[in-house]
Amino acid sequence: MQGWVKLHRKILHSEIFENEKMLKIFIYCLTKSSHKETEKRVGRQKVQLEPGQFIFGRKKAATELNMNESTVRDYLKILEEDGVITIHSTNKYSVITVDNWAIYQSNEEDSDNKGTAKEQQKDSTLPSEGPQKDTYKNDQELKEVKNAK
Repeated sequence: MQGWVKLHRKILHSEIFENEKMLKIFIYCLTKSSHKETEKRVGRQKVQLEPGQFIFGRKKAATELNMNESTVRDYLKILEEDGVITIHSTNKYSVITVDNWAIYQSNEEDSDNKGTAKEQQKDSTLPSEGPQKDTYKNDQELKEVKNAK
């Protein structure tokens, strides 16, 4: 799996950040989650995944996280109780959904996110291309302005 995920700075002021194991498991959930609708095969069964979901197996997760299975299970339960994730289990696997995935990973620019310093610097150093031309809402208004001149 390639790519990146967004992580807002306000996580520094959350309960998740205060517990390093819970933070590790939360970031694991973010990075394992699908970023688009996809289909995965588990054994002979195909599983449809929405953005923010992933197929979870506790043994594999414990190995990848270098933690005991019981520790992973306990912290996932806490995240679920806190409304951060939702877990739908079957007898073979679980599908974990990161609640509010769309909000966490949206492409919308937040009002407090005005672009990187490099982008801002680039924008401020570009020369203007002459005086701004008048813009008009529609052709009728343009005709009225031409007739007035």
